[in-house]
Amino acid sequence: MASQVLRGAAALAVFALGTSVLGAPGWSQPGGADTALVWLRSGTLAPRQVSYEGTKSITVWGGQVRASQVRVYHAAPDHTRLEYLAAGAQPRRIVIIKGRTQMEYVPASNQVIQRPAPQADEDLLTRAVLPQITHNYNVEFSGAEQVAGRETRVIDIKSKFQGRPSLRVWVDRETRLILRFERYRPDGTLQQTSTFISIRFDPVFSPDLFTVSSPPGAQVQQGRNPRSMTIQEIAQRVGFTPRVPSYLPAGFQAKGARVVNVRGQPVATFVYSDGVSTLTMFESRGPQGPPPKGRRVRIGSVEGTVTARGVATLLHWNAAGVSYILVGDLPEDDLIRVAASVPAVSGFRPAHRSAFVSIAIAEAASGSGTNVAPWRDLPPVPIAPYITNDTHPVGAGVSADGVPIWRALAAAGLTPFVVKVTVAGDGLGAGRLAWLWFVYGMDWTGGGAAAVHEVAARARALAVTAFRADPRVAQVVLTGQYHVRGPFDVRRTDATFTARLDRDPLLAAPPGVDAELALAQAGDVWYSPALRAGALVVHRPRPHESRRARGLPGDRSVESAEHFDGSLPQRIVETKRRLDGILFGVESAGRLWRGNPRRREIALTFDDGPDPVATPLLLAILRRFGARATFFVIGERAVPYPYLIKQMAAEGHEVGNHTFHHPKLTTVDPRTIREELAATTEAIGPIAGPPRWFRPPGGDYSPQVAGVAREAGLNLAMWTVNSGDWAAPPPKLLAERVLARAEPGAIILLHNGTLGTVRALPEVIVDLKRRGYDLVTVSELARGTE
Repeated sequence: MASQVLRGAAALAVFALGTSVLGAPGWSQPGGADTALVWLRSGTLAPRQVSYEGTKSITVWGGQVRASQVRVYHAAPDHTRLEYLAAGAQPRRIVIIKGRTQMEYVPASNQVIQRPAPQADEDLLTRAVLPQITHNYNVEFSGAEQVAGRETRVIDIKSKFQGRPSLRVWVDRETRLILRFERYRPDGTLQQTSTFISIRFDPVFSPDLFTVSSPPGAQVQQGRNPRSMTIQEIAQRVGFTPRVPSYLPAGFQAKGARVVNVRGQPVATFVYSDGVSTLTMFESRGPQGPPPKGRRVRIGSVEGTVTARGVATLLHWNAAGVSYILVGDLPEDDLIRVAASVPAVSGFRPAHRSAFVSIAIAEAASGSGTNVAPWRDLPPVPIAPYITNDTHPVGAGVSADGVPIWRALAAAGLTPFVVKVTVAGDGLGAGRLAWLWFVYGMDWTGGGAAAVHEVAARARALAVTAFRADPRVAQVVLTGQYHVRGPFDVRRTDATFTARLDRDPLLAAPPGVDAELALAQAGDVWYSPALRAGALVVHRPRPHESRRARGLPGDRSVESAEHFDGSLPQRIVETKRRLDGILFGVESAGRLWRGNPRRREIALTFDDGPDPVATPLLLAILRRFGARATFFVIGERAVPYPYLIKQMAAEGHEVGNHTFHHPKLTTVDPRTIREELAATTEAIGPIAGPPRWFRPPGGDYSPQVAGVAREAGLNLAMWTVNSGDWAAPPPKLLAERVLARAEPGAIILLHNGTLGTVRALPEVIVDLKRRGYDLVTVSELARGTE
């Protein structure tokens, strides 16, 4: 059964990939150029004004070349006849669309299928599809060519992200009808074409051309266009709570979810898209039989197989008695990362599996809609007007530590505005910390007092519920963002409320006490000036502000290796400085790579904070072992967490400048560099004092970057040891890597945001102290340089 479901689901997914671009308006939407946008939109809507007939050739290059021809008759605005010629295993068929009805006739099987026709929704196109393509793709004119003897303008649609497919369309100059379409794989090879090989406009059609009567003895089926279903509805149909990915590539959003029957078995189906590229995930309960043919790959803690199937790549794995299939036209690494973020299904009783599956299949076949699941799993991901499954809330995929809190939030009706729940500890038995990320303001009508009252009441309810749900949680940290109805962009960094609350004082506050006062008495609270003033707006991230999106110009998401950008003579001079700095501990031209190698001192440095989860835990560990460190903070993260910056300074740590938005500084102009440095100094200076040290994001710098930093009174603090913790290695491996390269005067690069770093830090500190090292700040380390 498992292999049959795999083959059937794969066929559905490949068909969806092949038709999503050809049959729906979503593919032909805008990118960067307004004139190209006008032409594309006109091409999408041209069939409403233009009548034509012609022959179209469709070719798909996959494991094998598949080609077909279709004769097209179209009478504007909404009558179409498509005659598909028999090709390979595909029989001849006729499809007639009249307004809102569609009839498909297959002569070989004498079968007629009637269903509602897909509707072209101009409003949906404007509100949903166009903005998504605009955000993710660049659209430009690229020339002029002839198609079927007609003059056309050629338009290229290319993704802003690496590893995505691209499109090219040919739009008729006179009628604006799209005459040719090509789709290319991420490596630039042609994947799919659809082109008119002949066409004529304004033909005269016979009255009966758009009518098909059911032939004698024909089997007539009434179909329907499936609607998108909620997680709850899908769970009832398939007999388990499906799991959705907690990670999607940048720009992807959920487009629909439903149940399909594949050879009698109900299969949960989830579709995601960035407007051009598509991901489809299938989940079905079944025995973990032999894996399908393909190359073996590792997906998190399980093994799976990957194989090319037509225009798509299929990734299959089994977990906890559920078969998962992920189909997409993305690079294999992206598919594996998405798959690895899908939690394993749990919560059903294996002893009852056969009966459970039988009931689920019977219910799905009957379409009764009765809830047949005899056991409950975690509450499903909430579907609400403002937090949807586009945002990937932790929800049903929450880790074991967060289960009690998520259950309590669901029972209290608080999950619809919760984006994420994280529970973590310092590994030293000092208690747990819970972070709750939420949104507010969907129904806010104005006024600062009303906004503050809503935020405070919501934050108090969340924190109290979390504390009561898990007695081990000693602190609750909250991050709130103003939002409006609609999908929530998880890349946003414009927090307007944060709090760090202690258990006892918050729970001791009487219910009648004002929420704002109760929060103030329970810990640290920050309200943005915009929130206080009631001047709330949703700030969309600029490209170099988007730290989750990879491959954007000006973005530096991780410090993988330092890089100096300069001329050949400049590189030679800089190489000498670096070697002198690393070998002899020399601070040269305001750069520091290493302290005095004759002193047993080491500087631990943490980039990218403050982080609501990692920073409090790192500070607790450093305090426990009496170690000092240097935190290179990002300004936009420092602003909403001033109490964490204050704690860093109060406990003897040094706070350095890591720019305001974390851009790749070698790609921006001097004015932007100055603004980045000045804004961060302005954010941290009044709290921790003016910073002395600056670390360029990613280690990317140039003479221009160093010069602007010196003008701002900042020296460059580089590193001797790159821990590589940004790649999330196991804590044990991370500790071994750091300790193997530790030496007198070393500057160790770590990151403030990965829990693996938190778990590895105690071992690192204990071993370094055992070797006789003092853990100092960068400024303390620099005092010993010559």
